[in-house]
Amino acid sequence: MGKKYKQFRALIKLLGLVEGSRLFFNYHYTTTDIINVKFKQLASPIFLRRGESDYTVFEDIFLKYEYHFKHNKKPAVIIDAGANIGLAAVFFKIKFPDTRIICLEPEPNNFEMLKKNTAQFSDVICLQKGLWNKSCHLKIEDEGLGAWGFIVKETTADHPDAVEAISLGDIRLQFNLDRLDLVKMDIEGSEKEVMESNTEAWIPYTDTILIEFHDRYRPGTSHSFFKTMVHYSFSLDHVGENLICHLHHA
Repeated sequence: MGKKYKQFRALIKLLGLVEGSRLFFNYHYTTTDIINVKFKQLASPIFLRRGESDYTVFEDIFLKYEYHFKHNKKPAVIIDAGANIGLAAVFFKIKFPDTRIICLEPEPNNFEMLKKNTAQFSDVICLQKGLWNKSCHLKIEDEGLGAWGFIVKETTADHPDAVEAISLGDIRLQFNLDRLDLVKMDIEGSEKEVMESNTEAWIPYTDTILIEFHDRYRPGTSHSFFKTMVHYSFSLDHVGENLICHLHHA
């Protein structure tokens, strides 16, 4: 069975015959810069950029179910760090319509698409910020991985390309959050810094961490995670490239 045929069948299953066929045709046989996708559960379409990694991310989330796992409870608050163009947020809003989602994405072009794709949700908050272990400034560096693979490094506020960073502890305080039901981190190696310090400000208030490690180009990311998590009671699962950590608080 050919790859395209499998993809076609998966799109039909996800979107229905008409919309699935339209997306398949537009992606493979047109040259339009922006492709829109209409979900029957949503009032407005979402948008994918041709020539970027957007469609690959769409496949990972909606066709390969990268974020589909059993939740201990319906999450009231999700932190989506490394939100990219908002497809994970859309996935979670379809699955949990009443969930409040705070999205972080530092890269300007991705951030504009994130706002566009989540504009229909009044309870999705988009912040053009990176996730770090403190409030500071970061600079974005392109490692040649495409729009889903920008990395960040700490810099000064007066750097011409500086973007703000925020910690999970600061997010809790800023938005007056008692619990973080789900913290999703796909932050291209910055999980190393996030897990190295100030974790006591958010881990005790977190139920589930969904994280993708990037040791392949940031050695030590998974080590930082487990070095911190050994002090807590938790159970592990995985889906796709993501580790799921369910915390067991006394």
